[in-house]
Amino acid sequence: MWRCFSSLSLAILFTTQLVAADTVETRPNGVYRAGYGNKGTEYPRSDEGTGTVRLGKLISDQIKDVEIISLSNDNELFRMNFKSRVPSTVDPDFRYMAVCINNCVMPIWSQAEPKLPDSMVQLGARIQGKKVMQKIAIAYDIKPQLRKHPGHKFLVHWVLDKKEYAPGEKIDVTLRITNVGKKPFWFRRGGMNRAARDQQFAFVAMRSYGNGKPVPDIGDGNNFGGISQQLKVEPGKSLEIPIQLNLWFKLDTPDTYQVTGIYRMPIGSGDGKYGTVWDDFAVGEFKVVITEKKEEKKSDKPT
Repeated sequence: MWRCFSSLSLAILFTTQLVAADTVETRPNGVYRAGYGNKGTEYPRSDEGTGTVRLGKLISDQIKDVEIISLSNDNELFRMNFKSRVPSTVDPDFRYMAVCINNCVMPIWSQAEPKLPDSMVQLGARIQGKKVMQKIAIAYDIKPQLRKHPGHKFLVHWVLDKKEYAPGEKIDVTLRITNVGKKPFWFRRGGMNRAARDQQFAFVAMRSYGNGKPVPDIGDGNNFGGISQQLKVEPGKSLEIPIQLNLWFKLDTPDTYQVTGIYRMPIGSGDGKYGTVWDDFAVGEFKVVITEKKEEKKSDKPT
């Protein structure tokens, strides 16, 4: 079982005063208690967060099975997985943990439940920047898993179910992704659909053929994860995903709306692993025509 800490709790945990890395005490590599308030020594954060970390007592100097995996296409943000020991006791002044390697300090973001008290467990942290990543990679003589474009090629179509719609009528649109490359590719569908709408989609709508004002989003942008799967698209084949546009916009005024559709496509490796090797998006435009509601003509014939 894993525990993940929210950005809010970690933001409360760490201060916002900046501290230069060369002005703080050099600490041995290891996992430390981390907390808030005035206790402990401040260190600048080496993850994507801002501010500082307050380090307390060294918990363990054992850091094993380190792996570094890129989380961004530009190879500037990384996830570090490693094993170390986790204390079975809680310190009220240092309720959290951070890892320090070559004086680069990263808060612990994820933690597996220990099988036994004070046993070795899997931990996770994030690294911001190539320079910091290289320091850590050198310290443990590891080769980081960097991203490079996997070579996939696809064509995007957004297909409406009708040419025109009445004000407020249901609008069904289908995303069609066609593999125009010479080899198959995989992408993850799901993981953002435990919500009022599938948050893997995003839309922007503009009035007057795209020359008017933007249409406000009426939906709820929150999501709580969800089940996901890797989908394979063979060369020359297409995959279709339906969605209802009314979950984003209330199009009840006659007009021609220019809509930009965006679909998040985390590209996978296809080797059975769940991780993302490249972040991509299926993006395209389409027009939605809303016409005046036609009144039914009353018959003059007697009933």
